[in-house]
Amino acid sequence: MIRQLPWVSIMAGEINSAPPAPKLLDLVSDCLRLKHCSIRSETQYLQWIRRLIHVSWQTTSEGDGGEVQQI
Repeated sequence: MIRQLPWVSIMAGEINSAPPAPKLLDLVSDCLRLKHCSIRSETQYLQWIRRLIHVSWQTTSEGDGGEVQQI
């Protein structure tokens, strides 16, 4: 049985052999593992980054052009 790599697709005779670009959280995880951080620290950092992305996505998608309104 031949194992097919996830990034190699053969469609109409074309072969795409370029691997997909790594995601941000994968890069952070690899960096933390290189620094020998504990798994708990790694999960906390990844959760903080997810929350930051979520909050920044909400603030940019809401409102009219991203202006700050004074109360």
